[in-house]
Amino acid sequence: MTLDKPCVPIEVIFSSRAHAAICAETMEHHPLETGGILLGHFHQHRWQVIEAIDPGLGARCTSTTFEYDRAYVNHLARKLASQYRLPLRLIGLWHRHPNSFDNFSKIDDITNRRFAAMSIHGALSCLVNLDPDFRLTAYHVPKDLSYQRLPAVVSDSLIDSSLLIPICAADISTEK
Repeated sequence: MTLDKPCVPIEVIFSSRAHAAICAETMEHHPLETGGILLGHFHQHRWQVIEAIDPGLGARCTSTTFEYDRAYVNHLARKLASQYRLPLRLIGLWHRHPNSFDNFSKIDDITNRRFAAMSIHGALSCLVNLDPDFRLTAYHVPKDLSYQRLPAVVSDSLIDSSLLIPICAADISTEK
């Protein structure tokens, strides 16, 4: 895989930690709209989501929209990204659509286009619904905004272990 040619993603893998963060945020703000950002890597033709960040303490969540607490999200994204030997990247967004709305709005399209333009591989955008069970639908968003639905799984064991190495990982030996 070269960095100057886009690759077609085949699936999305969420760490259990990232998935739990999305579930918790969604349930906390039910029935309002909420969302957050996804940190990880596009690796081996897969979006590998390591961390998911909520919209922040100062976020505004309503029945039809939400706004990030930008200072919080930017701060936490930098802190989490730097905790890994291979720093995490902003790979996409997620948000909850109340009333089981399964399409992106015009505002979502504008936001998704902006994020897709930041990477040769485009971006990941996920919709979350509670109807009544939790449902997360993942989409690849290329620069031309031709959304492609992707299979998504939650599995720590499927995430490439090289992406999970902490920044200060070292072999600790005990003296005998």
